[in-house]
Amino acid sequence: MPSMKRLADAVFPLTIAAFTMDLVHDLDHIRRHNYSPVAVRSLGFLALAAGILVVTLAVGRNKLAVPLACFYGFASGVGLFAVHVLPHWSLFSDPLTTYHVDALSWTIVGVTIVVDLALGMGAATRLLGGSPPKLEAGTA
Repeated sequence: MPSMKRLADAVFPLTIAAFTMDLVHDLDHIRRHNYSPVAVRSLGFLALAAGILVVTLAVGRNKLAVPLACFYGFASGVGLFAVHVLPHWSLFSDPLTTYHVDALSWTIVGVTIVVDLALGMGAATRLLGGSPPKLEAGTA
């Protein structure tokens, strides 16, 4: 089994991409002059802190980088979907449909969810000892 440092190197690009997209999403809130309810903002701040921790661990090639990147990717992707895509369901809801946001905001949320889940999947695959599937064009 590869060392945790090699595993951390393998998920580093996705870790940076996921954290970057989470920051872009946060900046989109500012662009729209939309400040979510306190409960949602609290989750956002927690996610931001977790992202900073995961990036710091990945940069340092820490042995916890991959497991925490896995958790961060899945939690952030599912959390964004639950908070912004689902209709209002709880104190932690802030659906984009409420604000009639533009296509840019929907695109940012969609890409962020995909990249976060890709980080979770990539880290999980590495943790389980597999390698990500190779994307190759088939021959006819």
